[in-house]
Order: sequence, then C-alpha cells, then structure tokens
Amino acid sequence: MTSRISKTHIVLILILLLSLLLRVYKIDQVPAGFWFDEAAFGYSAYSVLETGRDEFGVLLPTAFKNFGQHREPLYFYWLVPFIKILGLSVLSIRLGSAILGVLTTLTIYLLGRRLFGQRSVSLLAAFLYAISPFALQFGRMQHENNLLVFLITIASYFFLLARKQHRYLLLSGILFSLAFYTYVAARVFIPLFILLHLSMWWDGFRNYKRGLVKVSVVMFILLIPLMQFLSTPNAWPRVKEVSVIGDIGVLLNISEERQEHNVVSANGRVFHNKGVDFARVFLKNYLDHFSADFLIFNGDPNKLYSTPNIGIMYVWELIAFFIGMHMLLSRRDKKAGVYLLIWMLIGFLPAAMTKFVPSSSRSLQVIPAISLISAVGLYTVWKRIQKTKYRLSLTIIGAVLIMGNFIYYLDNYYIHLPVRYAYAWRSGSQEVVDRVSELESSFEKVVVDQEGISYINFLFFLKYPPELVQKEAVLTSPDEFGFSYIPKIGKYYFEKNPPQYLEEGVLYVGRKSWIGDRGEIIDRVDRADADNAYYILQKE
Repeated sequence: MTSRISKTHIVLILILLLSLLLRVYKIDQVPAGFWFDEAAFGYSAYSVLETGRDEFGVLLPTAFKNFGQHREPLYFYWLVPFIKILGLSVLSIRLGSAILGVLTTLTIYLLGRRLFGQRSVSLLAAFLYAISPFALQFGRMQHENNLLVFLITIASYFFLLARKQHRYLLLSGILFSLAFYTYVAARVFIPLFILLHLSMWWDGFRNYKRGLVKVSVVMFILLIPLMQFLSTPNAWPRVKEVSVIGDIGVLLNISEERQEHNVVSANGRVFHNKGVDFARVFLKNYLDHFSADFLIFNGDPNKLYSTPNIGIMYVWELIAFFIGMHMLLSRRDKKAGVYLLIWMLIGFLPAAMTKFVPSSSRSLQVIPAISLISAVGLYTVWKRIQKTKYRLSLTIIGAVLIMGNFIYYLDNYYIHLPVRYAYAWRSGSQEVVDRVSELESSFEKVVVDQEGISYINFLFFLKYPPELVQKEAVLTSPDEFGFSYIPKIGKYYFEKNPPQYLEEGVLYVGRKSWIGDRGEIIDRVDRADADNAYYILQKE
C-alpha cells in the first residue's frame, strides 16, 4: 500500500510540475504585449499595496473601478502579494493566474478522488486540465475567472468531503461565498451550482439541518457587501451593455417583423415580442458553445481568449469526453455523471446571456467538469486497449495522436499567436513606454493614442506613483460601450481622436492610422505582425 501511494504521489507531483512549466514558460513574453485589462488589474493592486487605496482614492474597495466599470474585488487582492514579492511587472501579474492554474490542477485530482474513488482516473483528470488549451489560454494571462474556477473546484471538494465529515461544510460555504467576489459570471453560475450540490448530495446532510442553517448565516454575512453593491447603479451598466436583454438589434428585429404583418395583428404581437425573441437568441447563444468551431477548431472569436486554429478542447479530448459521458451515465450509480453533466450545462449559462458568443472567458467554470468526464473516457479506452492483442500498436498510435495534437497546439500558441494577434494584445506597448520615458523630459507635454496604447499601460510600466494619480484621476464620460478613461495624468494626455495639428514642445505617441503622415519621426516600435507600428514623433 505504501509503495502504491508513493507512486501516486510521484505521478501527481510530475503532473503539477508539468502544469507549472506550461504556465510559466515565457509567460512574460507570450502572449506578446500586455492587454489593457491586465495592466488595469495590476495597477489597481499596486495602488492598494502602496497606499491602501485604488487609483481613485477609495480605501480598500469592495468593487474596483476600471475604465469606468466596477469589477469584483477578490482577484485584485490576490495579486497584491505577487507584486510585493516580484514588483509591478508583466511576470508578477500573469504569475497570479499561473499559480491558480497549478492549484486547480491539484484540486481537480482531489475532487476526482471524492467522485470516483480511483487514483488513475483522478490523475488523468489532473493531467488533462494541466495541458488543456482552454485552461492554458487563461492560465497564462491575467483573468479573474481563474480564481473563480479554483474556488468552485475546491469548494466542491470540501462539500463532498462534508457529507461524512460535517465540519468541512463551513469551509465549503466560505469558499463558495468568496467565489461571488471573483467574476461577474459567478452571479449566475454559483447560486445554481450550490443548488446542484444540495439536490445531488442531500442525503449526506439530512440529519445536519442545524449545521446547514449556521453555514447559511455565515454565507449571508459574507455576502452582505456584495448585496449592498448590487443594490447600487454601479453594479449593472456593464451587465446591461453585454447582455442579450440590452441588445438593441433584437428590439429592432421585433419592430421590423411586426411591420411585415402590414397591419396590427394578434399574430404580430404573439410571435414577435421580447419574450419570444430574447428566448430564441438565448437558445442560439447557448447552442453556439457546442459547435465544432468553438470546441475544436477556432474557439472564442475574441483574439485575446483564443489561439489560432485551436478550440477549447483537443480533438481526441472531445472523443474521450463523449465516451466518458456514456460510461458515467451507463453506470448503476449515475450520480457522479449527472452531477458533472449538469455542472457543464449550467456553466455555459452566463455566456449564453451575453451578446458576444461563443465566449470562453464566461465559460471557464465548465473546465473541471470537462476534464473529469474526459478522464473517465480516456481511462476506459486505455483499459479496453490493454485487453486486445494489439495493445502495443494501439497504445503507440494513441500516444502519437495525443502528442501530435498537443505539439500542434504549442506551435500555434508560441509561434503564430504572437504574430497574428499582436495588435489585439498591444504588442510593443512596453517598449513604447520605455522609449517615451527616456524622451519625455525634453518635452512639455506628451500626447498618446488612447486606443493604441491606453493610459493604464503608461501608469503600469512607468510605475506611476499612485498617490499622484489619486489627485488627478477623473474619468471621461462613458462612450457608447459604457467605457471611460483618465484623459490626463501629469504631462501625459490620452486622446482617442488624432490631433488636428502638431504643436511645438509636444511629443506624440501612437499608431500611424492615428497620427498620419506628418511630423518628425523620432523613433518607431514595430510589431511582429508588421502592421500599425507605434510612432514617436514631434512637430517638424
């Protein structure tokens, strides 16, 4: 028994090391560039570390304001120790996600042990998560959904543990409560997820109703700040902007369809109204997440959340998923299979409620379920192969297919993504800021292309003193998408519209499409995609 456990631990450690390696290798170089949201989270956390306040002067916020939008706070505070230890850098911000990815790898193994009681399947699930293109995409960038996935996975583990050891129920409840403070998708997913746990595993708590009440009271107390925030107007602008309910296109379509009836008729109102059309759009959005294009070919249309030619799953992983689902639902005890299937199905609901689909960023909470189900399928195939006389040949073929698909992913991620998605990631922004910092002392004013290189990238890479930003931080009026920005900090001016004419003593920084063919070029920073280089210039 000791030898067997030791081997399991060794394999688990190797999987965790692989998970860490895949997440930290060149993490500060790939993705190339630094997207605005990454810089925003990093600088807000830096401001809290240095002053105890965000860049707008709010003491220990329970909701952080980025580009005029209020964000859940927990991930900002998660980043603080990484910045304290490593300083404010691309590495420190992305490392926060990488560590969460490794921790989630471990918790998926633990959850698998509770669900299946099999080391082999649990190790396979951890391995699948470790190499998942879906998990790696977010595990190598700053995104608060990484913290959501970790918390719901470990909360689920302690909930299952609490069926026989009730003392762990309080810990599970606290972790579920904290998950509400990670990402907006949690507002939809977690209430349904908690109901799933209670309905599936009620037998373990039938005689622990007093304990359930105590845990519920603790959760209610922990969620009071969130409920207070949700009662304010600040909680909803972004939600309304991205949700299908706020889609003006649906309303226009209803009006057009009613007009096609030529006369006011009952049919026009029965078949063409908000209820019918929003339900139709929601269903379409939901089913888009099960398309082959999203799952295995291209993934999320948003270039920040996808890798060229890669979906959220490997081809062989999708096959293993279907086999695993079949095996789980074919068992006499179907509880684990039903639990994981419903987990996945409700996991896509937050994304389906938005206009921008399919969405991997709002669906990442499905990945533990996918990894666990696929592990059952892969293990089933492996056991079947071992019973055939062609087991060596089939094992080699399977290993080649898996390894080939994995290497294909690595090729697209490390070679093609930095080139094809260079502008989406604002590749070259750090080099531009570094060069401007060398030149700015010779100029009275620096005017920057806000769309090309946001104000937040300058604050981040200059490590601009937060106490100075707090004195000047005033946001512009929201644009048509509900976003705003800080137009001036010190001698730096950030403008969306190109300057009408160039002035003496002013340094201009931006894309050629913004600045045009004018001025004396002092320097330029090229990107891998050879388009939209950043120009640094002055009046001739």
